[in-house]
Amino acid sequence: MKIRAITAIVISAASCLMTNGCGKPTPKQTDEQPASQTAAAPVLLKQTQCPVMGGDINKDIYVDVEGKRIYLCCKGCEEAVKKEPLKYIQQMTAAGIALESAPTAPQSDADQ
Repeated sequence: MKIRAITAIVISAASCLMTNGCGKPTPKQTDEQPASQTAAAPVLLKQTQCPVMGGDINKDIYVDVEGKRIYLCCKGCEEAVKKEPLKYIQQMTAAGIALESAPTAPQSDADQ
């Protein structure tokens, strides 16, 4: 009699476990991360150092190239930037430095 009672209890417990586990869909695992876990866009830095010599910039000394303003530490660095402007733009962009836009000259009535 004890064997029948134990067998009935085991079968009942097993059937309860099986029915409770069934019917619930398992969540699909994807390689995508939720928006809250995605990496934020990198923060771009302001230019504080001369790309040629590495000194502190002087806001009065600069070269405008392709709509971007490259600040320099001294007049001696102007020639290097004018000779290879893309080299210095790429160098600063790779370092996470955001170059300021060069101001555009306003159009006169004769140009329109």
